[in-house]
Amino acid sequence: MEEGMYGCPLVQKAIDEGACYEINLVAERYVKKAILGIIEKQYDICIDVNKAHEICPSCIRYPFG
Repeated sequence: MEEGMYGCPLVQKAIDEGACYEINLVAERYVKKAILGIIEKQYDICIDVNKAHEICPSCIRYPFG
C-alpha cells in the first residue's frame, strides 16, 4: 500500500490519512457529516456514520489516523 494510505475497515478500501482523519472527526461528532461529501465522491463510497461509531474506535488508526 502506498505511504499515507490506510486500509479502512469501515469502507473496505484504502483511503488517505486525511480522509481517515475527517471520518474520525465526524465519528467523534466534532464536525458535521457534510464534510464527508468530498471523500464519498473521491472514493465512490457511502460512509455510514452510525457504523463509524462502532468500527472506528477499534481501528489501529484511531484516533485520527
